[in-house]
Amino acid sequence: MSVRGAHGCAFHIAEYPTLRQYFLLYFTANSAIGQGKSVQKPRNFGNNVWNNRQFCQKHYNLIVYSVKLNIYKRKDGRWEARYIKSRNTQGKPRYGYLYATSYHKVRNNLQKVIQALNATDNEKVPATNYKFMGFSAIWLENSSTSLKESTYIRYRTLLNCYLMPSFQQLEISEITSERVCTFCKELEKHGKKDGTGLSPKTISDILSVLRRILHYAQDQNISIDVTAFNVRVKQIPKALEILSLSEQTTLQEYLVNQLDSLNLGILICLYTGIRVGELCALTWEKISFSDKTIRICQTMQRIQKRTSENKKTHIIIAAPKSSSANRVIPIPNTLLKILSQYPLEKNGYFLSGSLSEVVEPR
Repeated sequence: MSVRGAHGCAFHIAEYPTLRQYFLLYFTANSAIGQGKSVQKPRNFGNNVWNNRQFCQKHYNLIVYSVKLNIYKRKDGRWEARYIKSRNTQGKPRYGYLYATSYHKVRNNLQKVIQALNATDNEKVPATNYKFMGFSAIWLENSSTSLKESTYIRYRTLLNCYLMPSFQQLEISEITSERVCTFCKELEKHGKKDGTGLSPKTISDILSVLRRILHYAQDQNISIDVTAFNVRVKQIPKALEILSLSEQTTLQEYLVNQLDSLNLGILICLYTGIRVGELCALTWEKISFSDKTIRICQTMQRIQKRTSENKKTHIIIAAPKSSSANRVIPIPNTLLKILSQYPLEKNGYFLSGSLSEVVEPR
């Protein structure tokens, strides 16, 4: 039986008996789903190498998947099979489900569905008419409804400032792992406007946007170089600068002796660890003197407008990015005493003391 590898080269599975023996295989072109048979693993393959898709990609020029059927028996007596129907714009899988009265029935149905899905993969649209510039704009527009406004602006900035200059005239299929590696090296050396290099964190964020675009292309049945997903940048965490106990005491004494709304805000950060954006969005009603707590449920940012002209920006106050950032923080007695004795009227935003005016994070 003849099939095709990742770059369309025809070969016979018999030439690779170790792969044929253990894996159910399917490729980006002609599928071999259902042709393999699971038997004992060949002795000449170590566990780490055997389970590594990159090994098969590198040495056999194949896209290889180890297939494990996801089937189990439900409490109601039926058998359920789960399979990946597609992926969303973030690359997360969307699952489909099949049900039958026996294991063999649901397994046979699942294999038929997998074969049908793989046949669809074989009909993927050639990327000759899909330039990165136009396709990335479509991805961003279609993703906008599911993204927070600040996230949308961040993705748009990374796309326009870094990805577009390098990839805008390329077709989707031309974005290979080699091109992406070269792109990352250039960003490390001269990514900033002043000619210096970008931080690993920023480069990692740029690659994340690129992967989302490529995942979206996959979801639209557009052929891509899947090895581009494997490009990563190692991030080295920065050492945190922590105030010593004596430094904390000196700072606290100064803040208390020069007490105003801004210094009181710094004092709250010192005692509770809240972020600057959370402090700027904090209102007095979120401070409970009876429960001795501060409730954090929103943050403040200045971001570009979606339909900006001349990069005009605006202030937004929104929920934190993650649910874990919504929290209730206990107030130490020392801080509670200072807050209760604060002479100004306790309403509106904490830093400004106004219902309408705010103090910005920057």
